[in-house]
Amino acid sequence: MKKFLFLVNPISGSSPGTIVASRIAHALTGRLPSSQYDIFFTEKDIPGQARALAPHYEAIIGAGGDGTFGALVQAVDQMPNPPKVGIIPFGVGNDFARSLGLLDVLKHWGIPGMVNMFLAGKTKMVDVLTINGQFLFTSYLGIGNDAKISNTFNNLRPRTPRTVAGVRIGINRILYTGLSLRNLAYTIPFGFELWYRNSNGRETCVNVPVGLHGLLVTNSAIYAGGAKMSSRTDLSDGKFEVTVIKDIRHWWAMHFTRFFKMPLDELSPMVYQISTDWLRITLNGETFFQLDGEEPGPEISRAKTLDISVSHQMEMFVP
Repeated sequence: MKKFLFLVNPISGSSPGTIVASRIAHALTGRLPSSQYDIFFTEKDIPGQARALAPHYEAIIGAGGDGTFGALVQAVDQMPNPPKVGIIPFGVGNDFARSLGLLDVLKHWGIPGMVNMFLAGKTKMVDVLTINGQFLFTSYLGIGNDAKISNTFNNLRPRTPRTVAGVRIGINRILYTGLSLRNLAYTIPFGFELWYRNSNGRETCVNVPVGLHGLLVTNSAIYAGGAKMSSRTDLSDGKFEVTVIKDIRHWWAMHFTRFFKMPLDELSPMVYQISTDWLRITLNGETFFQLDGEEPGPEISRAKTLDISVSHQMEMFVP
């Protein structure tokens, strides 16, 4: 069995996949025999590709964004002896990687620093969440305004050649900002119920009125590329946070947390937020969804009931 499998997404973030792959290989030179690792570019079916390759490796490491990592989570979950999982964050948001402190490693020490971290072998068990017992995620489920922006962005963003990936990320940021401003007025056009298990173990119901700006279910401490969601976030505590973004004021407060360096529940205590290990969302209409930065399939977006809970834990590399 080889030590590392690196799967590099060729269209994530600001660096061409060919450059990322060569930097990984260069950083491993003299540190690990070439017979102990492989580097491949991701295919369209990342979970299927990962499932086929991963059983031959001790660890699988994805170089890409939140979508790439989410695909690896889906793959690893279906393996009887799951490998360790690592991230080299080269996406736009990198929310889960930020929460683990991985983006700081990349910014300060680059690919060699990431490789040193993987070789050091320090890991942490982190929670993996499930929706309706079938669909897994690690970072967040978003419903409403931000999901509409994300879905539109993913459909419109340019897929430029690898050689001009740096131009692409600049265009992407401008496009995302424009879509955010254009869609600020969108609200969820129906009311719904939230059922959750409180700290006493009792199931509690909250009636959410028509016109909610958005609902966020987060496991990661960071959301939307730098917003700090909750002071209670712990990736390994068996719980997740649920945040009701009531109106545009709360939306702005959420995004201002990155400038004030304070989590949302401290910056704006009036925002409704709970911490729980089980949540049921009963929906009465159609709106927009995002799951770890990607648009989910109809099994989620058209479901009338979403049951969310912590499924299990996964072993991940950390600084």
